[in-house]
Amino acid sequence: MRDRMLRSSVIRVLGEDEKPREVVHMWTAHRLAPAYAVVAGFGVFGLVTALSLSTWSGRFTLGIVAAAIGWMAANDYRILVQTNRGLVLLHSSRVRQRATKVDKRLARDAVIEPAGENLVISDWLVAGRRYHVMKRFQQSMASIAAP
Repeated sequence: MRDRMLRSSVIRVLGEDEKPREVVHMWTAHRLAPAYAVVAGFGVFGLVTALSLSTWSGRFTLGIVAAAIGWMAANDYRILVQTNRGLVLLHSSRVRQRATKVDKRLARDAVIEPAGENLVISDWLVAGRRYHVMKRFQQSMASIAAP
């Protein structure tokens, strides 16, 4: 279901004449993500402390949760699509895995190679930028990277 919604949003952005073969949702941290996380975490911690709404452990936990949300909100989400015309990099929404607009078209010889992995995600270099990819998209990413 989720993959079908992602693919239909890609078709909506690209148009009916360009057919997606492989679709991969990925993200990378924005350069200011650590700053956003710190500001969000300390902001919520300070607000909860000023209002005396919780215990110290609760305030600390809420600060950590706000920092994590701030970090995730600062990520740059992209969708890499291999179409019948070549590779396309699309912007993705922050909340759902949906294509919103075309970012850029990549050259046919764009370098796409693995850069590491763990149990949940794998890292890929796409045209010189490091992206994180969920394991469920691993096979599609490997197919795109194959010459």
